[in-house]
Amino acid sequence: MSTNLDSKKQCFQLLQALQEQLKELSPPQQALLNINLEGLSANLQELVSSFQSPSERSLVEASLQETNVKLERKIEQQAVKIKQLEEELHKEQNHHRRTTQALSKNGAKLQGILRYSSDLITILEADGRVRYHSPALEMILGYKPEDRVGKVHGELIHADDISAWQSYFALLMEKQGVAPPIEYRERHNDGSWVYMEAIANNLLLDSSIKGIVINSRNITERKQADLELQQANQLLQALIQASPLAIVGIDTQRKGLLWNPAAEQLFGWSSEEVLGQILPIIPEKEMESFSAALQSEFKGKVETKLLKARCLKKDGSAANLFFWSAPLRDGDGQISGVMRIYSDISDTKLIEGEMGNLKAVKNSDEPFWVRYVRPPKRFTKESER
Repeated sequence: MSTNLDSKKQCFQLLQALQEQLKELSPPQQALLNINLEGLSANLQELVSSFQSPSERSLVEASLQETNVKLERKIEQQAVKIKQLEEELHKEQNHHRRTTQALSKNGAKLQGILRYSSDLITILEADGRVRYHSPALEMILGYKPEDRVGKVHGELIHADDISAWQSYFALLMEKQGVAPPIEYRERHNDGSWVYMEAIANNLLLDSSIKGIVINSRNITERKQADLELQQANQLLQALIQASPLAIVGIDTQRKGLLWNPAAEQLFGWSSEEVLGQILPIIPEKEMESFSAALQSEFKGKVETKLLKARCLKKDGSAANLFFWSAPLRDGDGQISGVMRIYSDISDTKLIEGEMGNLKAVKNSDEPFWVRYVRPPKRFTKESER
């Protein structure tokens, strides 16, 4: 009975406290909350009256106890989940730390590679401006990388090459991926021109790059060597064409590779009739020994002395000629043919002079076409006098 009285007393005390706080509110709020308090008072009256029955109170207490047990179980389950999440978080943190350390180490290696690489790595924006230059820029073109950032890549390209670069860049913008290599000249910081070979890769859609990556290298020495080779080849061709001796080139199939004007004059066939065809100058009965000699020469066993051979002419006559052989080599240094120099004069001074001029060619490991040959000294009967 005392318990019910205490409950009623507590309920009424709660209502009185709410009513006191209600006085501090504005009139509209008081009116609204008065309605709620009246309902709450009625509910409290019903709740207090419900505790008047011992049996009902026991049921309420049992229900509260069951609820507490369920709540404890849920708390325990949540604690287990929280512990699992903490363990997973710890694992993720360790993995992230190891990944960060690996990336940092790889980044340091990449920076080291870029620092000492002779190739220049450049990243361009979509408008052609430089976002990044590797340290090789200073070694190749004499500029500090940071001084070129934000500058237009094409402004250093030679005027004769800029249109080719613009077409190349337009092709890059049209298609993703790697483009074919391109060669152009760029101005060095000292004002000279440097030949560059570049390969570009459009990675504008790559979220980690979002730019055009260019790998370029200095090929100035190679271009100079090619130019010297071209000049030497032109000189040699001029010497061959002007030589008073018949110069004939023969490939592995006994077909003509070279046939100068002196050969046309000596044998009677024009170069159009001989080049690419089996040489008609060797008599049929001597073809076997001729083929054997060629095979020996193709293996590098070239005679260094003057030899004699019986050769046919277009008019059907035959002549005993002197000749001297030299290997013809391709760009890889492999023998691709044989050059023979023929003369039909009995006085060997002329051909011996020619052999002296072509001495640099003999037994050379370099391609024949890059050797320098001095112009032949013409020998005539008048010069003897």
